[in-house]
Amino acid sequence: MTTQDLTRQSKLHARTLAVLNHCVGTARRDAAAEQLFFFTERDFSTRDQTLRMADYEKCLLLIRDILTATQRSSPILYNPRLALADKPVIHFLRLLRQLFQTVHSIANHIEAVQRETQLLNEHLGEDGFQTLLGTCQDFENYEVHAWNAIRKIAPVGQLLLQKNSRKRQEAFTSQEHLRYQKAYAEYTRHYGEVCK
Repeated sequence: MTTQDLTRQSKLHARTLAVLNHCVGTARRDAAAEQLFFFTERDFSTRDQTLRMADYEKCLLLIRDILTATQRSSPILYNPRLALADKPVIHFLRLLRQLFQTVHSIANHIEAVQRETQLLNEHLGEDGFQTLLGTCQDFENYEVHAWNAIRKIAPVGQLLLQKNSRKRQEAFTSQEHLRYQKAYAEYTRHYGEVCK
């Protein structure tokens, strides 16, 4: 078998998997998105630092799963016209992932400074440590503002994903609709447990 034959066979295999997994990938993405947008409705500012960090980590897990499922289940290999609708969704999801990474990094910095107070004080000296500690209030404000920005744009993403999901589902066969519903129910249960 030549390299060209192997490449052709590999592309055919990838296309077959994309067709088979299109409805299941869409279901996984939709279930994860539902859980993510549930999180974005919450006001984390009243929660303690450790709980906020755990919530941000759950959001990061969800946004990564949503983005991966969107990309892997995209009809780009077998219906490029339908896949055009995925481009703005993928772009928005990448933007949202960056925002979640930002808020997580800010919260992580605050937690690290608070956790390592004694060690930092010893190495930085009192003046250096007080300067660093003073920036924590700024970072706490940035965290609140970043989270509020996420909460404001989340409905836009939710609407974009719902429209994309409807468009994808219009191309499903009756068998694929059944597979979607079963997968959606299972992934809803899975993400509900993961994100408790």
